[in-house]
Amino acid sequence: MAIRYFIPPNSSYFYECKKCLIPFANLDDITSAEFTRRGIKSYQFSKVVNIKFGKIFDTNIRSKHYLIQNAYCSGCLTKVGWRYEFTFNDEEQHKEDMTIINKAYVIHHVDPNCKE
Repeated sequence: MAIRYFIPPNSSYFYECKKCLIPFANLDDITSAEFTRRGIKSYQFSKVVNIKFGKIFDTNIRSKHYLIQNAYCSGCLTKVGWRYEFTFNDEEQHKEDMTIINKAYVIHHVDPNCKE
């Protein structure tokens, strides 16, 4: 049985899983290319596709309290990052529903056939 996945619409430049090459997001969906936590460089996306999320759990990141979910590639099930589900800090609400994907699990893809 073939794996079904979504392709980010209207983009010749997108990010995909380094292991199985399933696309995650368009260039337009990136909100930060310089996100770092514990020395691990990551991308922050406002929208992603082909990602499965795990159970919600609470954690403290830089002394702030969040509810987060681990993010897994829907093609190969590799843990690629996490999503901020909820924050208990008013000044951090802009992070809610943002998905963080580790740069080590992502490659950039340019589609020469797409005409934008």
